[in-house]
Amino acid sequence: MGSTGDKLMSKKFLKVFFSMSLLLIIGKLMGFAKSMLIAYHYGAGYISDVISFEDSLINELYSVFATFLGCTFIPTYLSENENTRTELTNKLLSAGIFFISVIILAAELFAPQLLKILVPGFFDIYDISQMVIITRINLINLFGIFLINYLATLLQANKIYIFLALEGVISSLFIILYLCFLWQYEIWGIVVTRIISSAVIVGILLTAVRTTKIHSFKMYTRINDDRIKGMVKTAFPLLIVSVLYQMNYIVDKSMASGFMSGSVASLNYANLLATALYGVVGYIISTYAYPMMAEKSEDSKKVFNKYYYLLCGFVIPIAVAMCFFSKDIVAIVFGRGQITSENIQVISLLLICYLPGIIAYCIKNYLVKMFYVQKDTRVLVFIDSAGVLVNIGLNFILAKFLGVYGLAIATSISYYISMILQFIILTKREYIVATKGINIRIMIMLIPTVLLSMLMSFVAVSYIESQALRLAIFMFTTCIGLIIFNIESIRTLVVASAKR
Repeated sequence: MGSTGDKLMSKKFLKVFFSMSLLLIIGKLMGFAKSMLIAYHYGAGYISDVISFEDSLINELYSVFATFLGCTFIPTYLSENENTRTELTNKLLSAGIFFISVIILAAELFAPQLLKILVPGFFDIYDISQMVIITRINLINLFGIFLINYLATLLQANKIYIFLALEGVISSLFIILYLCFLWQYEIWGIVVTRIISSAVIVGILLTAVRTTKIHSFKMYTRINDDRIKGMVKTAFPLLIVSVLYQMNYIVDKSMASGFMSGSVASLNYANLLATALYGVVGYIISTYAYPMMAEKSEDSKKVFNKYYYLLCGFVIPIAVAMCFFSKDIVAIVFGRGQITSENIQVISLLLICYLPGIIAYCIKNYLVKMFYVQKDTRVLVFIDSAGVLVNIGLNFILAKFLGVYGLAIATSISYYISMILQFIILTKREYIVATKGINIRIMIMLIPTVLLSMLMSFVAVSYIESQALRLAIFMFTTCIGLIIFNIESIRTLVVASAKR
């Protein structure tokens, strides 16, 4: 990998990586601040449970169209000329508005039944009539989420990445301001604030599209296009997978709602910390590499290997350090207000259960991009179906013995199964060259990284009481782990700089 280190960390990549990283880190920090304020004001109980559920509900309902747009739009868009791109994009917008309208109407009409399926445990411990009204108001935000995703994907296809990271900053800012000054209005105000923030983000993205002159909008009432039919055909297998993920989501929420009050919120807090790793690192690298692989399909194998190692070189050392310092991280982020020491213990153990799976999740989502590039998505149905079915099965088995922790462990195991199957298929179909050498190198680098994290966490727990100092030790440990994994690329950059 040393010979390609200079190409790996090119100036263009570093510029995009660090600019997006800065915004994503700010967004994640603001997301943590938002969650800290929710935990501070509402603890881990009814309000935080409802907030967690309403958050995930919108994302899950929208996931079908998000899957379609994410796997087919960019390759199809890049294969068109300037005039046909505009027509295609506008027809997709018209179709998307119709599709989302149908979902909202159905969900509004059957909101009580939807809640009965998703969170049956809530009916025994909470006032469900209030929750039905909240859900109906929250569903309006589906329009905003669709337009944000549609416009951000259009900008990404034109290699304008910065707005992908801006959404989290703005949405979190609105909620933080609400929680600082109007928190007494509880979940009602949060739902309305989210709708307002989505409208603002849509306005910013529309301004960006118009300013860069990459697209002019026009609505269509008749959408009969062979390209869209081809996109649907390509995406159909993944739409089936998306439905399976919906089933998995239903099982997860249903089982979590049956545990003690606050279980849904605790899972959400732990998952928020774990998925921050994907949101800041895995997402950026996958987002940057995907158009490059799609645009230069003949070189896609080389591009894949370069960014695969870079992905692992960032994700793994951070995840390892987070595992060993999980309790300190949770205490610093959530340990105040209505959150108890028992809550901190539960969330930190859930974080440990989630983190190994997040490594696989980052890699899995990167591998998926190669299937998209090759327009071979049918096999993903079988791969993800296996992962989802294992997840659902393990949920029932592990939750029986391990409670809420079993749900997190089941999720992690399912990610690894999907990742391994993807590797096998990609290699057999020769979409990627063998990564055995890269994986061996990763395993070698993993050993000193784990030992270092183990030693530093022991020192922190045994001799240091200050949370600020423990946080500093965690950050130091993470930095050393990153250096261990990326020493060759760093050395190449230093040598190149010295020659200049």
